[in-house]
Amino acid sequence: MIGVAYKKDIDDVRESPSLDIMALLEEQGSDVSYYDPYINEIKWNGEVKKGYLSLSEIDFSVYNATVIVTDHTNINYQIIRDSNKLIIDTRNVYKNEKNDNIIRLGSK
Repeated sequence: MIGVAYKKDIDDVRESPSLDIMALLEEQGSDVSYYDPYINEIKWNGEVKKGYLSLSEIDFSVYNATVIVTDHTNINYQIIRDSNKLIIDTRNVYKNEKNDNIIRLGSK
């Protein structure tokens, strides 16, 4: 998951849709990790869940999909695009891209 902050370029997770998405994915048996340049850790299920500290440390090949939930301006989305099998783009960061591996939600 890319971005767990409530909105772009802030460090606040209160009422973040990312947390709901993460919970739904885990309920279905997914192992969910996250990267957010503003949030290194979150309180999750009574514990601390740590995020990746940089995109370069993520081995995208071990994940079936990447979900972009918060579109921070300081994320290199080309690295994500070039490293993924499937991207679910909820923020339309790839709006001009023609790629069968990118699913855009909420855009026409």
